[in-house]
Amino acid sequence: MRYRCLLAALTVTLGLLAADQCLARRQTNSPTVRSESTVVLVPTLVKARAGDIVHGLTAKDFVVEDNGIEQAVRLDDSPDSTSFSIVVAVEVGRDATLLFPASEKTAKHTPAEAPLTGLGTMIEAFVGQTKADVAVVAFDSQVRLVQGFSEDIPMVADKLDRLGPGDGGAAILDAVSYSARLLYGRAVNDRRVLILISETRDQGSHLAKIPNLVQEIGLSNTLVYGLAFSPARAQFFHDLHEQPKRNTDPNLLAPLMIAANGMRNNAAKTLALLAGGEYATFTSARSFDEHLEAFAGDDRDRYLLTFQPAKPKPGPHRIAVRLRSANSGFTVTARTMYWSVANATQ
Repeated sequence: MRYRCLLAALTVTLGLLAADQCLARRQTNSPTVRSESTVVLVPTLVKARAGDIVHGLTAKDFVVEDNGIEQAVRLDDSPDSTSFSIVVAVEVGRDATLLFPASEKTAKHTPAEAPLTGLGTMIEAFVGQTKADVAVVAFDSQVRLVQGFSEDIPMVADKLDRLGPGDGGAAILDAVSYSARLLYGRAVNDRRVLILISETRDQGSHLAKIPNLVQEIGLSNTLVYGLAFSPARAQFFHDLHEQPKRNTDPNLLAPLMIAANGMRNNAAKTLALLAGGEYATFTSARSFDEHLEAFAGDDRDRYLLTFQPAKPKPGPHRIAVRLRSANSGFTVTARTMYWSVANATQ
């Protein structure tokens, strides 16, 4: 079988992206990536020092820079009308088998109240009254689509509650790549969210390449929420929240450097922070539920900023978001990059 290849437009260091085969072409019925008019969505969370959500800001209060150049920003004033496309990607391999309710295979090892007991109910609470289509991806050493996008949230919840134990793999990068491509195929105006439930370190991905994965996340405008059941054991070489200093040349390789260094140690955290989402670890059903509830609340309170760059150069673009008032004392959480392509692929 012959595969078409997408040659990335980034012309830096040893042809890092050249000739990497597209993951979706290697899997049966995998979604494909298409190029669309570049409208960059930047869901942005603003909190005060005490952690309270800051409401009432306008587009004029934000400064959004694309590779160091300030952009004209729009703010969606009617976020309640926004439709969501959500993928819940759940690891079922390796030690994840101990997170689910006991089965015949895990009865001797699974605690009485496993952390992911009632996972379906938790996801129902996350969606709430939001207009959403939800899909379920399960993964161990392989990635599989358990449930395609559906508005029937109780049915999706039932599928989540019926996930069984997997094998000894944890192909996190493969699962995220597959999920990002699923989300890319959704309506252009949809908010695209990936809820990744996994351990921190990838174990066994054999299809996804980190540069391609960064591209897929950037192209799909996906916001990633990472929930990990193992704490990070290494620090990143880069602070993902650090914004480039003004009046300096932007480092266009920063997203790739962050990904390459961070994903080897903690894929879930790196992906969440790179995409402007949030990350937490959990050890019990209670802590999982609390974190997911907090994520849901934060997600509904994000400012939906957009901008449309004029003739963006192909490749990764660094995004910096801050408030125009430098003395506000507020913290701003937003995606740090997007990806632009020159030509469409089908």
